[in-house]
Amino acid sequence: MTDTRSEKIQKFLNPKRKQIVPDKKGHKFRELMETYTPKELRAKILHRYSTSGYLRHISHRFFLDKSECVVDLGAGCCIFEGFIKNLVNVDIFPYPGVNLLNDMKYTQLHNNIADGIICIGSHIWMEHTNEVLDEIHRIAKPGCVCFMKTNSISLWEWIDRAKGHPYDKDKLTQWIEDQHEVAEGPHFKNKEDGSIRAEVPDLNTRGHNKRLDRSRDMVDWAWIL
Repeated sequence: MTDTRSEKIQKFLNPKRKQIVPDKKGHKFRELMETYTPKELRAKILHRYSTSGYLRHISHRFFLDKSECVVDLGAGCCIFEGFIKNLVNVDIFPYPGVNLLNDMKYTQLHNNIADGIICIGSHIWMEHTNEVLDEIHRIAKPGCVCFMKTNSISLWEWIDRAKGHPYDKDKLTQWIEDQHEVAEGPHFKNKEDGSIRAEVPDLNTRGHNKRLDRSRDMVDWAWIL
């Protein structure tokens, strides 16, 4: 059953696709909901990103703020809410702003529905990565812009497939460029400049922060699918 908050996105959904939400414990979700009111949580999110201009850049760079359908996969705290009009916030936990309670690797969205897809965080490069990438391709319209942002260690470990090779920024860049046409990036932000640590508040899971501690860089890019 589709969450009641998704009424405005019904036109994007395929009624033949069933809602599948995995049995996750959601420790971080419960912690945040018990610690903050929705208003307080929203204020922390805006404070986290307000100095970088990152949200507005993504919203305006490829006219996502004017697109018919933009999907934020693994939306979590829904950082783009208020910046993009026709936004589908997909997550397995009902954070304030989430309007489609789905697993990223199997959503109820129609085929070829998204003008833009946003996937920010290391979660895509940890479990079921191929299934998530397949779902991204299924829901993307031809020419869809897909924004990715993650810490470099999560992406490199997935690319390396447990072979134990040392981190290699050039090979990581080449992998990104080989997959699809690159519309922007990849941009690397080195943790030594202090900017990454500024982006690690209590909004992140402990596992995410541990990976960030090991990470060489944050990396973001945009593909044309």
